[in-house]
Amino acid sequence: MGSCHYCGPTDRELRPYGPGGAGICFPCMKATPEREASAKQAFGAQLDAAVAISPVGITVASASGPQPYMPGDIPGVDELIAGDLDDGICRCDVICTCGGDYG
Repeated sequence: MGSCHYCGPTDRELRPYGPGGAGICFPCMKATPEREASAKQAFGAQLDAAVAISPVGITVASASGPQPYMPGDIPGVDELIAGDLDDGICRCDVICTCGGDYG
């Protein structure tokens, strides 16, 4: 159990997109257009920071927000990026190397 910046103690998943990186739950983030815009801005800032320090790409499979992907972090991904892994399994939910716009 965590504590949402807006609604307090909750069993909901929290993400660090509240004021000052505080954890917020999805319903509270969507409660007002201002909160949603602020959360998108916080996510974008974390995404930009992760991209800036990763030599390869980022992972977004974490409750702590976007993280830099460092070679060796996820088994098989280094081979996939290098083109050496052609097993037909989509890993778009694990690592992004396209630099897409998530805003």
